[in-house]
Amino acid sequence: MAKTAVLVKIALLIGAFMVISNVGHSDTRLNETPIPDDISTKNIELAQHAFRMYNPSIFDSTILNFIRISKAYGLSRDQDVFRKCVSQICLESRAKQSAISSGNAMGMGQIVPTTAFDVLHKLTADDRAKMASLGATSTIWALHGKYIVVEDSVQGRRLVLSSALRTKTISWLKNENNNLVLWAHIMSRRSAKKGFDKALLYYKMGEGAASKYTGSPREHPYIKKIYLISKKLSEKKKGVN
Repeated sequence: MAKTAVLVKIALLIGAFMVISNVGHSDTRLNETPIPDDISTKNIELAQHAFRMYNPSIFDSTILNFIRISKAYGLSRDQDVFRKCVSQICLESRAKQSAISSGNAMGMGQIVPTTAFDVLHKLTADDRAKMASLGATSTIWALHGKYIVVEDSVQGRRLVLSSALRTKTISWLKNENNNLVLWAHIMSRRSAKKGFDKALLYYKMGEGAASKYTGSPREHPYIKKIYLISKKLSEKKKGVN
């Protein structure tokens, strides 16, 4: 088994290198950041299996980049949490950066432009430095963007962006690496403050609606679906049909 796992890892690394070498410069989905040596083989096998069920054409480099970013934000230290993160991406976008929802949620993490700007606008210097270290493009533009805040009893607090700022935010989110880094930043911050299940709830519902939710997070349909995908992945690993 150990020999097989090593061979799987080597094959993935070679595949990622070949994709980057051959077509990377013409495809913006590819990430050329060096691959850490300490990526878990178990995480590679899990993410590869799950993402390819939903998106057979996903690049090896995208899978490895997801693992790298998850690791940097502490989302892969616990195998159960990492499996749920993989399941979340499968549910959100079917592991496709090209996915755009009817509500204009975009990319692998299915992030709405106004949510993205709200988070980017509040980043600290350390947050920006960490994102940059993971290959994210500059977010300085979000610090002084023009927007207004609308408050209502139904939707709560929401942002209205200028046309230029909305276009800039959408362009930033279209970059696959940016999208994954922002997803990981949001989930990591929320997990640290609220725990992982509530982080999922806030990710789905938004801060205003999630703060008013009185039920158990695990009873929410969104989280139930993530747990179901995660359970199937766990059973697959154990050889349960």
